[in-house]
Amino acid sequence: MVMMVADTYLPVTLSIPDMTDEKFQALCEEYEDYRVEYTAEGELLIMPPTDPETGARNAMLICQLTNWSIANGLGVVTDSSGGFVLPNGARLAPDASWTSRNRFRQRPLCPQFVIELLSPTDRLKKADAKMQEWLANGVELGWLIDPRSQSVTIYRPHQDPEVRTGVALHGEGPIAGFTLNLAPVWAVYKRNRNLTGVAGPRIPDRLTTLPLNRPSLVPGFRQQSGNRIARVSNLRRLSGRELVQSLAPQSGCGS
Repeated sequence: MVMMVADTYLPVTLSIPDMTDEKFQALCEEYEDYRVEYTAEGELLIMPPTDPETGARNAMLICQLTNWSIANGLGVVTDSSGGFVLPNGARLAPDASWTSRNRFRQRPLCPQFVIELLSPTDRLKKADAKMQEWLANGVELGWLIDPRSQSVTIYRPHQDPEVRTGVALHGEGPIAGFTLNLAPVWAVYKRNRNLTGVAGPRIPDRLTTLPLNRPSLVPGFRQQSGNRIARVSNLRRLSGRELVQSLAPQSGCGS
């Protein structure tokens, strides 16, 4: 049996150990409208397009970082569509990153500076784990921006995270000389404080974390050996009751 989950019920996390580059690329091509990441622990994350407010905030971050990078000519900026294959095998995409020109030629490649911007559907625990994975692979400085609390958590190698508030954030290390103006980022949230940008109900972790036992085919997920596998599709929007029923244990495998 194939379960189809509309993007109302994303993000979804699947456990797929030892996914090859070829299968990951095939999955990205099939679900090109989604954001797909893969951790070193074998977790596949499928995320829907972000809400308009988060998109506007991210555009402001990218614009400021790009203007600074062009002015000094020392590095390359990427947005959330730029994915990195990290030394530990993870395949992640930051909301914004900066990498020196010399380092940008390396493979595998890890940026030196990353920004992650929390959206209404992001969970802080997972965001923190992603930041720690960035650090473990060579990131020298990371900013986790939370518009809801109007705060920034700064990540540095071998140090505890530091939380800051305010409207000006000064760069250090690889981006020394860069200053991020957060006033317009916070202003988007103030104007839309009653909007979540989410079309449907949030599904708890226990429903969106689905076990998978070495599938023989990715993409085109199918159920094997009684494991529940999610196929992301916009063909039909499931109701909350249908989603819960589809995740319930069943006696046999369908097709």
